[in-house]
Amino acid sequence: MAVQTHPENVKDSGALNRESSFLSRVENKWNAIQVGRQGEYSIERVESLDHYCKTASKTRVLLVCILTSVPALAVAIMLEMMPLQDPSKGWDANWIFWIRLTVIIFILTCMGMFQLRRFVLGLPVTFGKIMTISSVVSAIFTGFAVLLAALVGFPVPFVMVVGGIPFAITLGVVLVLMFGIAPFRYNSPLRVHLAKFLQFLVVRLNLVAIYPLFKVLYAFAPAKSQGFVMLLLPVWKFVAKKYVGRAMRELEDYIPQIVGFNVDYFSTLFVSVCMFSSGSVLMTVLAIVVDIVFSLLEYRELQTNANTVYNLLRDNKNWSKSHLCNHTSEDLLTLLLEVTRNPEAHDVISLPNVRLWACEPHPISSDRLEILKTLATLDVYGFRSAHSTASKAHISFFSKPLRKLQTRRVSVAATGPVSTVVTKSNSLRSPRASVSNTQLIAGADRSEALINQGLQLLFHSEYLLVVEYIECIVPIVFVAYQLVLYQLPNVVYAPGGAEGWQSGAVENILLLIVLEVCSLLVLKVLLERKFAFSPLISWHTCWKRNSNMSKPTCSSLL
Repeated sequence: MAVQTHPENVKDSGALNRESSFLSRVENKWNAIQVGRQGEYSIERVESLDHYCKTASKTRVLLVCILTSVPALAVAIMLEMMPLQDPSKGWDANWIFWIRLTVIIFILTCMGMFQLRRFVLGLPVTFGKIMTISSVVSAIFTGFAVLLAALVGFPVPFVMVVGGIPFAITLGVVLVLMFGIAPFRYNSPLRVHLAKFLQFLVVRLNLVAIYPLFKVLYAFAPAKSQGFVMLLLPVWKFVAKKYVGRAMRELEDYIPQIVGFNVDYFSTLFVSVCMFSSGSVLMTVLAIVVDIVFSLLEYRELQTNANTVYNLLRDNKNWSKSHLCNHTSEDLLTLLLEVTRNPEAHDVISLPNVRLWACEPHPISSDRLEILKTLATLDVYGFRSAHSTASKAHISFFSKPLRKLQTRRVSVAATGPVSTVVTKSNSLRSPRASVSNTQLIAGADRSEALINQGLQLLFHSEYLLVVEYIECIVPIVFVAYQLVLYQLPNVVYAPGGAEGWQSGAVENILLLIVLEVCSLLVLKVLLERKFAFSPLISWHTCWKRNSNMSKPTCSSLL
């Protein structure tokens, strides 16, 4: 007996399918524009992370996580101990203010020069040159600010914003005078690395300029409209992240840290300042709700990525279920490295979109370096066009100056046997002679997907760890700074003055801190139990490799 389908049921089914398809497209589009989808680890970075996971002391890692912001906080408090004069007395009577400004610019320039030394290994950036450059730049910047105060009035509004362009010009001139014109020539091998540093500097200066303007918009908005300004913050974060991600494509391995220590740092600081200045419970609830919503979206995306990886692992017959269920901190890295080190053994012929070398050299042991050099001869992994010049620089580093470079790049002792690479000559396929071409192709597709998804999972996890840590530590440092400032004479010159202090505002920020700490712990448990990944060591590895990138941001608390 034929079953007749009612026309209305067909229409309802079609409408549901269209709605489901539309929601699916929206979800895919949303996932595609997230920072965690804007890149993936290189093989070199995975090797470096695996090495550090097997050698790092968890006690040291924990201490670094707790104490990493203490130096910046201590310097900021010491500067606040220098008593300021009444601004109405004019710029010439406020000589302590100019000393403070000089110290701040000096510290920020020093951190920038340490980053230059990290980006451009071939440039002789000695400690003495860093001190000289920082002294000259800070003195010229302060002189420019004094001149501006004499012409415009004191205090100069947005002096850090207005001085951004003169700062960049002065720094460029001083660098040329210090190192000569040769490193900056078009045919110089250092030019590509200097361009990366310049792009990084421009991104930071732009974000430093935008953040105060957003704060002014919040301060001048009526009390009833401040909630709307707070809702604009996610839009600003999205645009800023897209801008930083596009601008820093040359530094794909560092995108999680650059985005986190710049965009998320400033947005978290903005939320803390707004909550403190308003003291409104509504602002606190709004900030918490927005944070929870975006955290859930990020966790959902990360879980989707991780489930894909483990489904690929379960489908691979080379690994037993008991091995997959043994969740140790290095399981994910071990299984991923087993494929990346032996691509031909897993039927992987070519992965041109997977980078073998990192955008900048990473600290790895000599035996792991030999593995990477062997993999380079297989022509399985490729160099993207954006990294072609950097790749040539890597190759040049591995030739004659290798011994000299190892003191800065590979001066790490081997910690045990490291699996070797299956080369073309010893990748015998005799056990697979009876396997059909269809099965070989399917196995190769699974292995390639595992490599791509695994590298992206590590990239995404690192970004979330950086963000959660920043959202946790910045409010803590801000509250500590405000508590100390309230006891000092300079509190009268702080926004709102001594009368602007509200105990309720501190309680609101403490509530936000509790939420962020819980969110960080949830992410830690999620990565350790479900994803078999150690987030604490991963974060410390990220901080250790890129401490010069995070220190300037932490120093921005000044």
